[in-house]
Amino acid sequence: MPAIQTRDGYKLHVEVTGEGQPVVLIPGLGGSANFWSGIAPKLSERFRVVQFDHRGAGRSDRPVATYSVEGLAADLVDILDQLSIDSAHLVGHSTGGAIAQVMAIDHADRVNRLVLSATWDKPTLHFEALFAARLRMLEVDGPEAYARLTQLIGFPPDWIDQNPRILRDAVAAAAADLHPISVAMERLRMLFRFDRSADLDRIVAPTLVIGSRDDMIIAFGRSEALAKQIRGARLLARDGGHFFPRVDPARFVQDLAFLTESAA
Repeated sequence: MPAIQTRDGYKLHVEVTGEGQPVVLIPGLGGSANFWSGIAPKLSERFRVVQFDHRGAGRSDRPVATYSVEGLAADLVDILDQLSIDSAHLVGHSTGGAIAQVMAIDHADRVNRLVLSATWDKPTLHFEALFAARLRMLEVDGPEAYARLTQLIGFPPDWIDQNPRILRDAVAAAAADLHPISVAMERLRMLFRFDRSADLDRIVAPTLVIGSRDDMIIAFGRSEALAKQIRGARLLARDGGHFFPRVDPARFVQDLAFLTESAA
């Protein structure tokens, strides 16, 4: 479908496939709907699947401005409004999970069921040190080095060895994916400012939290913390590094059976 326009005049790339109850797939910091390429086709057999590229990434506009997770959530509200979707299931990975938290807290009436994948409750010392190092690498060493590091810490070593094209393609696309660098850096900085942990007990949507025990970017303990702070949340432990939905998309789709469970 054509790009939709936000209330402040920017264009967002949006894709809609399938029919049925709406499910929004929210990608992580890379911001591209392509993250879900192994998952969206299967989900669209049962749901109306909405995907989008974040503001500042992918095929969406990339304004030089101050970014916030709350602002990206406001963009999602605009998408739902323009698609005439009153409420939807939300599946958010990493930064997408942060966006989903804001939606469930500040726009609770728009959220049916909530899946939080490899995301966090608030910045920790480990989180801040790692993301500060990534930010510095992007600024000093450039997009290719940053992309290479992201893949190497995002996927399990054996999976990288078996899928060399993933690393090669990410490095080749880095200059375009992270242009302009000032926007990519600001999107990284917004994560240091995100902390809605004091509001997590306000989430009323049935929630599934999925974390990876070998995640080198978002430690599994952050998933445990989220599940403890959201009333009634269920926690699933997986393996496959930070990008486990891409490592084993079939298993991730199985986990999303949570979306069709009847209310207790």
